[in-house]
Amino acid sequence: MAELTVNTIDREGGTADIDSLLVDAGNAGDTFDGAGKAFLVVYNGSAGMRTVTPLFSESVDVDGQTTAGGGILNKTVDVDVGKYAFIGPFTQDYLDDDGMVSVEYDDVAGVLVGAFVLTTEGTQ
Repeated sequence: MAELTVNTIDREGGTADIDSLLVDAGNAGDTFDGAGKAFLVVYNGSAGMRTVTPLFSESVDVDGQTTAGGGILNKTVDVDVGKYAFIGPFTQDYLDDDGMVSVEYDDVAGVLVGAFVLTTEGTQ
């Protein structure tokens, strides 16, 4: 998996050119630092719908059900042609032992992605 840089959006930044910060989705998926309530932006520039799957960490256990046991399924997000999806922020359930979030795609053709975090630095 390719590691995405987490881009910071601050309250004083005015408008953000999100398109210029998006990169090609990784063939084997992507990871990014989930600290600070990061979120993923996905743009689907392909001719067909794309599905994005944020992966739960291996340690998720809800009421005795686990991802490893098949009791908990990863959430999927469908992104229509020519549309953006904003996915997150991600809870602790998505963070691996290194604090990273992992995502997979059903197909990466025409898919652009970026990781972002909103900061309140500079505010009173």
